[in-house]
Amino acid sequence: MAAKKRIKREESDGKEGFGPVTVGLREAESAILLLNCSENEVVVCACDALYKFLSKSKLTCVNRGRYSDDNNKRLLLKQNLCQNLLPLLSSGDKLVRRNALSILGLISSFKDAADAIRKVPNYLSLFRKLLNPEEFDNTREFTLLTLKNLCDDSSTVGDVVQEKLIPPIVDCLNCLDPDVKKNALDALLKMNKDFEVRSALAVTSTLQLLLDQLGSEFPSIQNTALLVFSRLTSDCKLQTTIRSQLQKMNAFDTFIDLLGKPELNDLHLAALSVTEHLLEDVNCVKVSEIRSHHGDIKTLLMQDLLRSGKLHTLFRFLGDQEAKRESDKQPQVGASSTKGKGGSPKKTSPQKSPRKAKTQEEKPSVITLPETKIHACYAVMRAAHNADIRRVLHDADVEQMLVHLLSHEDQTVRSSAAQAIAVVSRSSLCQERILQLGGLEWLIRMTCSEKYETKSAGALALAALTTGNPALCHELAERSSGIDCLLSCLDLQDPGAHTAVVSGLTALTSLALEESTRPMVLQRISGKVFVPCLLSGSTTVQTKAALATAAMICEPEKLVEFCENDGIQALVHLLNSPVPDVCRSACWAIFTLGADSHAAKLLATSSVIKQLLAINRSAAKRNQFTALALQRLLDAKLEIKFALTGRLDFSDQIQNQFYDVGAVLSVSDVLSLPDYMEQTLNDKRPIYVISIGENHSDEDVFQQVAVAELHDGDTIENKTLPAGVLTMAVDDRLVQWLEHVRVHIEPLTNPRQQFSELAEFVASQYGGCVKLEDLETFRPELALAELRAQRMSNVIPIGTIRIGNQLHRTLLFKFLADQIGLPTTLVRGNYGRSYNEVVLEDRSETGSSHSRTYIVDLMYTPGRLIEATSRKALEYISLF
Repeated sequence: MAAKKRIKREESDGKEGFGPVTVGLREAESAILLLNCSENEVVVCACDALYKFLSKSKLTCVNRGRYSDDNNKRLLLKQNLCQNLLPLLSSGDKLVRRNALSILGLISSFKDAADAIRKVPNYLSLFRKLLNPEEFDNTREFTLLTLKNLCDDSSTVGDVVQEKLIPPIVDCLNCLDPDVKKNALDALLKMNKDFEVRSALAVTSTLQLLLDQLGSEFPSIQNTALLVFSRLTSDCKLQTTIRSQLQKMNAFDTFIDLLGKPELNDLHLAALSVTEHLLEDVNCVKVSEIRSHHGDIKTLLMQDLLRSGKLHTLFRFLGDQEAKRESDKQPQVGASSTKGKGGSPKKTSPQKSPRKAKTQEEKPSVITLPETKIHACYAVMRAAHNADIRRVLHDADVEQMLVHLLSHEDQTVRSSAAQAIAVVSRSSLCQERILQLGGLEWLIRMTCSEKYETKSAGALALAALTTGNPALCHELAERSSGIDCLLSCLDLQDPGAHTAVVSGLTALTSLALEESTRPMVLQRISGKVFVPCLLSGSTTVQTKAALATAAMICEPEKLVEFCENDGIQALVHLLNSPVPDVCRSACWAIFTLGADSHAAKLLATSSVIKQLLAINRSAAKRNQFTALALQRLLDAKLEIKFALTGRLDFSDQIQNQFYDVGAVLSVSDVLSLPDYMEQTLNDKRPIYVISIGENHSDEDVFQQVAVAELHDGDTIENKTLPAGVLTMAVDDRLVQWLEHVRVHIEPLTNPRQQFSELAEFVASQYGGCVKLEDLETFRPELALAELRAQRMSNVIPIGTIRIGNQLHRTLLFKFLADQIGLPTTLVRGNYGRSYNEVVLEDRSETGSSHSRTYIVDLMYTPGRLIEATSRKALEYISLF
């Protein structure tokens, strides 16, 4: 619009003088030289000539096919046009300023011209003066055009904000000249990328001015205003402020009305973009709360949208139905009365010729364009994030429209419809409706596609549909390619396919958690399928892969395959992730896999337990999942648990090859039993071992190799079996003790009697009772030192000890009680003292029973059960 304007020359108000002088210029260089003339009339004529030269070149030279107007602009720039023009902006003559700016606006799109303008001191302050309403409209128009071109550089936008130039630009929207409005909107649209500019526009008066531009007669002004609104409403930081102000202005109805006018179809794409952003916020639509007779509050959203047809106006873009025009509803003969772009009536105009009418009919409607349907799907998707709006959408049968788009010829439309279905499917009612309409089959086909965009959208919708819906899970599992299409998503390694991988993992996990579909999924899943996902660079993929591992890697053969493909190492590596969700999911997988004794042995290594201990010591990282994982691994490695915590609980049963290394501060201080056996005799604390001579199976050997792989300093590549695995010899005396207990104590029916006799038996094997007066002379350390010297090792089987102290007796008592099913604890007290706790049911005189905890006396009066809360129990713990 600006380039087509002809600058009018105004009469001078000066005194009578010579008549007008006609200046004839043949070369552009001559006109540039005249810009330095002291006579304003000459300068005005020179600017006029240069403007005509630039404007006419676009019309003539291009048509002749010689060169474009850009060549003319470059030619003038080489003649130092900017250096001669810029001083004219400060001229005292309004006409000179206007004509100079007209040229500057045309050439400011070139980098050299823009750089020359930026070098002018305080050029933005000068532009502020040129935006004054007292200036010519043309002056303001070309000033805005120049500003718009300068804002191609982000640094200029920052300078504009710092100079507080946004309010003068916004004030230009009040101008009656449409070119001024258009350039002001273009400048705001280009500067709108900056957050500070958006903050400056988030004012009620400014938003109202922008909203008023939607009633303009010019589509370009309306469209640019809509684009400004689209960028404003999409700002995550300012969306609450802007949307609340638009709600007060009832702006949502304004945008919906634009969508309902077919004569404004060239604005529908931009209007849809704004509408989709507003629908994301429930407060932008009319909301009313009604209290029912039960006293609960029901929120009725968009209660008038269905009745007024506004919701159907939006849904119209999901289909191919064209809205009826007012002229179609009331046909006239000889003349047609139409409405302007802003809705204001125009004068009656004669009907168009058949040729023109045919040309207009052949023009494709915006409603059939794929871009329109994509924006409509996004609008539904954003609105469906709210549960109450999903209910309204379901009542309007939006599922049928979205399922219909799944068969659209454009793949982007299909993907957009699937993404909308993924959000709508958060409602169980919508899930059932989509299943009835056959949408599941279309989504399976999309998930089988080789194109990432289509595959990701289909998998995303399937993941949403199968969440919490057993019927849909069963339908998907029953389809021939239902599970296969989800498994194909896991094979994608491209970074752009992370959505498909995440969705596939989510859907498979949902199927595995349903009782009816779990066998079908486990039958198709291999133990190695999740390992590449655990090693993915995406934290979301890692999180979902760990959850899927916890849900599906449960059968023995799958566990073995998972371990053989380095699944344990990949899972343990996730514990170091800085993302809380990844660490939490990995801990849950460790906890579930640890239910299997084989997997628990592989996981319960010093390095893994050390990581979990560090996580649980951190207040920022500790949570219930990390605590569960640590507890599971400590339960699988009782040697480390007792060394660190000093307590074995009732459920912790001591088995063969258990060894006690004493209290340690770090898990790194606990070595494996073969490592202790390889050590020579030293002055360190003895290692007490339980060895009843069970043979090592192939599984035990494999566990030892896998544990070696996870141990600190070992590499995964070292998978060869050790040359010689040291094993403890059978502790024959301990085997005899165990056999005696099983024959004489286990058959007893009274638990109290069992505990007492077992305590007496243990004390008798370790030197009998110790009287209080003999405590000072009771020195089992001498006999123990002699035994260590005989064995030339620090590893001592507990069956070889003849005189046992409190620790020896409590360890043996715990082991024997566990073997015959008597629940007891083993607690390491202060200064190396240890004791056992048991729980018995005591009946009162009234017949009621309650549980009490007792301390087992193994030293002073073997077989005595001391109530744990009594003073005698405290004395026993302190004395021994």
